Amino acid sequence: KYNYDPRNMYEHQYANSPTQTVEMIRNDVSLSALKGLAIHLGSLREGRKSVVVLTEGYTNYVPPQMRDMDAMAGGLYNPLRYDPLAGENNFEETTQFFEAAYMRSELMYTADLANRNNTSFYMVDPRGLAVGEYDVSNPNIDMRTDSRVLRELQETLYLLADETDGRAIINRNDVGPGLALIVADQSAYYLLGYTSSESPTDGEFHEIEVRVTRDDV
Repeated sequence: KYNYDPRNMYEHQYANSPTQTVEMIRNDVSLSALKGLAIHLGSLREGRKSVVVLTEGYTNYVPPQMRDMDAMAGGLYNPLRYDPLAGENNFEETTQFFEAAYMRSELMYTADLANRNNTSFYMVDPRGLAVGEYDVSNPNIDMRTDSRVLRELQETLYLLADETDGRAIINRNDVGPGLALIVADQSAYYLLGYTSSESPTDGEFHEIEVRVTRDDV
């Protein structure tokens, strides 16, 4: 993360793009993989499927200290690289707000696709207890911006988990109990099906009411 050295031929194609562009491409690659996997799982069987996703979250926002025209330049041509207050203004907060709104729409679309294929996302932040988003390699980003970005990233994990009936395992140095909950969810899941005896052929949607009591399950 935040390492822009290309690792394959595909990344070489955009390695010298702005850091914001690189982050958008990386997020698109990751979410496209999740959507493709959900579609594939949906074609296998009717039961519930679960995907464990190890990620620190999704955002296209890049603080001005890291906003380079050439991602591989390492801030060489960025005049704000060493300005700790560069992100502390209303313009930057507004920029992050709109970037978060765009990302939320992308995540909602991904979640909707997963739901249509009966797939749940279990989001696991591999960092454990996270105290900040940026480490010592980015010392010039102020704590307020750091906290704001970290909060936004964690919210994206909760969103994908909540919208697909999964779980978000965040801020846990021991992920064992969280992974045990995934197994428990699978064991307690059941699928209800209903076929109407009326078999209407008018092409319209018809509302039905299904009541399940404790004795039924």
